[in-house]
Amino acid sequence: MSSPLNTAKGGSRRPMKRKSRATSSTPRAKKQRIEPEQLGPFLFLLMFRSLPPEIRNIVYELAFFRPAGIDLAGRNESYTVKSSKFLWQRKDVRHVREQTRRGNPNDKIPVSFLKCCKRVHSEARTILYANRFRVGDMETLAVWLRDLSPGNIVYLRWIQIRTEPQPWTSRVSRRVVAQHSRYRDVCRKVAKMIAVARSLESLQTVFHYHHKIKSQRSSLQRRGPVSGWIDLARKVADLVYDDFRPIFSQGLSRGRSPEQLCRILGVGQNNWWGRRRSLTPSQLNATDAEHAENEVAEHLRLLLERNLQHRHRFPHKRQELDS
Repeated sequence: MSSPLNTAKGGSRRPMKRKSRATSSTPRAKKQRIEPEQLGPFLFLLMFRSLPPEIRNIVYELAFFRPAGIDLAGRNESYTVKSSKFLWQRKDVRHVREQTRRGNPNDKIPVSFLKCCKRVHSEARTILYANRFRVGDMETLAVWLRDLSPGNIVYLRWIQIRTEPQPWTSRVSRRVVAQHSRYRDVCRKVAKMIAVARSLESLQTVFHYHHKIKSQRSSLQRRGPVSGWIDLARKVADLVYDDFRPIFSQGLSRGRSPEQLCRILGVGQNNWWGRRRSLTPSQLNATDAEHAENEVAEHLRLLLERNLQHRHRFPHKRQELDS
């Protein structure tokens, strides 16, 4: 289609200028330019995920593995149980660095790296939770496990309890009974949560058991006279088995032998090195203390073998044996 023509006085023809379309008076908004440094973390993540698995594992070990272990601490909270005041660390459990003259920034766990994407979290947690964890007390461990998911707990291997806010007296007072009841209740909660840890190798405790408190459920009667210290070791083993039963039962279900499981739960050596005036002798030497410690493991082994025999004899009661 030809454009309209304009005839001038000289008779020449010129094409007429088209009128411009009506436009808005408001200027168009310019597109924001993305600076290269803004793409840094995203490009790094893409490049990191494209690396071979062997290289990524090296990075994870440098970021999350601590040869000296990882300390966990919580905020203190006081409360009263049966007119007895206790101090537990049960809030805001976090990793803390070692108290050195000059803080080492490399000792801090890079949590933001762990949270950058699901793939990094899935790969790195196998290394992070395989560290040796030192926990303030059993209550702190319970709160920490409560905040972890079972998918993270399953990789735990070594846990060491460092101390317990525990009073001590030679007689069985109401405060001592309340303290023992509270501690055992926390142990049962910990056992239910940590039972999913397939590769758990050691859970070291430091609680000082009173020699006059008896086991409630799973005591194993063994014939023959024994010393007061060996009898105490067997009582402690009964309590440990009763409180941490889910760990032992799940271990048996996964095919681990009683010999392997009987030394996972470590009892504090202060139970054998302290002085107990009602026992004879009132204090053990190094050799006798080692015998008492080994007796705990032996008694646990016998309890586990009894559990295993009941599983084969009464398979329909396996769920009851695990509880």
